Amino acid sequence: MKRIEKDPLQTRIEISNWLVLTVLVVLSAMLASGEFTLGVLLGGFISIVNFHWLNRDIFKMFGHLTPGAPPPKPASAVFGFFLRLCVTGIILYLLFTTTPANPIGVAVGLSVVVFNLIITAVWLGLKRNSFKEA
Repeated sequence: MKRIEKDPLQTRIEISNWLVLTVLVVLSAMLASGEFTLGVLLGGFISIVNFHWLNRDIFKMFGHLTPGAPPPKPASAVFGFFLRLCVTGIILYLLFTTTPANPIGVAVGLSVVVFNLIITAVWLGLKRNSFKEA
């Protein structure tokens, strides 16, 4: 089976996720407590891993669109999404009960992918508008 190549935009988003997390951790280390910074770091890591897992599940679900690949069963796709949600919930529960991480910091960290997607969408919109004017 031929491997589907990643879109350059997908690769850019994955790299930018780590850059946004780094910026947020550095800013929180300079401006906030250690517990808040720990929350941002752990929440961002959970968010990025969850994003990668979702990407892998989507590739598996739509991999049948490539010639020669068997179609997945719908129940397995739903189970995969449900499993990801449960694992994320358990990890967050353990995070809140066993670490001194600040819940607000965790929420900021969990928003890393959202922040990055917003930044990317604005950047692409500005880039497209600047090409139209030129």
